[in-house]
Amino acid sequence: MNSKVYLFPDTNLFIQCKPINEINWSKWNDYDEVCLIISRPVQAEIDRQKGGGNTRLAKRARATSSMFREILLSEEKYREVLSKKPIVRLYIRQDIKPDESLSDQLTYSERDDQLVGIVSSFSDPHNNKKAFLLTHDTGPMASAAMVGVEFIPIPDEWLMAPETSESDKEITKLKTEISRLKKTEPIVSIKFKNHTLDGSEIKNIEKIIYDPLTDEQLSFLVEKIVDNIPLETDFGNQEDKNRPTSIYDLAMSMGMGIEKKFIPATDEQISTYRVDKYPEWIQKCKAYLQECHKQFNNSIIPTRVEALLSNIGTRPAEDTLVTFTARGDFYISPPPYNEEKEKINSRPSLPLPPKAPRGEWETRNIFDRLANLRDMPLNYAQAIPRHKDISSLIHSNARSPNNFYYQNRPEIPVKTFSLECEQWRHQDDEEIFFTDLFFDLDKEKTSGSLEIKIHASNMADPVSESKPVKITIKKISVFDNAEYLVDKLIIANRSDLDSNLNIIVKK
Repeated sequence: MNSKVYLFPDTNLFIQCKPINEINWSKWNDYDEVCLIISRPVQAEIDRQKGGGNTRLAKRARATSSMFREILLSEEKYREVLSKKPIVRLYIRQDIKPDESLSDQLTYSERDDQLVGIVSSFSDPHNNKKAFLLTHDTGPMASAAMVGVEFIPIPDEWLMAPETSESDKEITKLKTEISRLKKTEPIVSIKFKNHTLDGSEIKNIEKIIYDPLTDEQLSFLVEKIVDNIPLETDFGNQEDKNRPTSIYDLAMSMGMGIEKKFIPATDEQISTYRVDKYPEWIQKCKAYLQECHKQFNNSIIPTRVEALLSNIGTRPAEDTLVTFTARGDFYISPPPYNEEKEKINSRPSLPLPPKAPRGEWETRNIFDRLANLRDMPLNYAQAIPRHKDISSLIHSNARSPNNFYYQNRPEIPVKTFSLECEQWRHQDDEEIFFTDLFFDLDKEKTSGSLEIKIHASNMADPVSESKPVKITIKKISVFDNAEYLVDKLIIANRSDLDSNLNIIVKK
């Protein structure tokens, strides 16, 4: 049986190594044939390099390209490089495509990763196809090791001696100058935290979302409210009466002419409670319960990503622009300014029931000495205009050149937003940036990537980093949380709590 080993050479076999017919192939003496497979990315790179003038690289590339052309036009469709064991033959295979199963690990826009993916796609242990990547570069070696593709390093003894020419000297000089200039630029770093604020791994976020109540669940909860907080029938004493006079009351009456009189609930007040206020309150509770899943969804911990940016260079970054971009079917926004206040305001709670009219005590001034107070102007405290944020009256609006500020900070989720800094200090603490992710709650899965890109006027090239994002929605019923709101309402009513009571949401 003719045993074969398949080697997928990198470009450097033809450009940096001795001619392939002068290479020692004895390492594969256990095989009858060594098949050198030329893939599409290698051929394309050879074609690109052949236009480089009269350099050694361009000459080698043109010679290799001519050899490839001869193979394609030959009847055998291969070239025999070595005829003794092991026989070495060169084949051109444009039909082999990169392994699609590795597309989430390899970047197929990169030539090295394309070559690794092709080797993986060709390998077939069931048909005894023993395939290896043959390269001298660490880039494809690292990619191959990452996805479990076997590779063989090109031995150093296969390489030709380095070429020395005036152009190489000039290139070396230019590279040295570029390196020197880059060292005087800011060097910025972008790092993503691997987990969101709620502890989910960014590339595999699972969000619990509440479904609305069913009609049966809604009817059950409304009945529970009515059963436990029924329409009041006790409207207090229906007869006028003066408050019992104590010694203190008598003294006050004699000194200031004050008396206290009980005014019973009127028929109109009782009718308004029975016909309007109580039924309206029940309808408000029902309407709130119908939409309460939205309130609970709004109170869920936001899907927040944290990024750390730093300038680790030797000079400040000038006119810096940091841009956040959502690539995929989701949106982004900075965290809200008054987040804690918004959390309190959005905390789910049912409206408290109306108070049944039971009459009230009225204090009267017999001599009407204070009646003229109604015509007095407002006190000074009431007359002073209130400002939403007094700090804005104290602090200057001047910006610090070393701080980051939003460019048109978005009020709703968007696809991209930016921050700017006039002079980003170097060797300083890391800048922490938070970004909230927003996605369609009706879609089971959402994916994409969050990109951060940094520009500066004194940086030759922008720096960018992306983080893959994958979100899975898991829906559950809101019934347990809704019933908890009803129970809290019942307890609050029994305890006669203040109508402004904040009910803690059950988590």
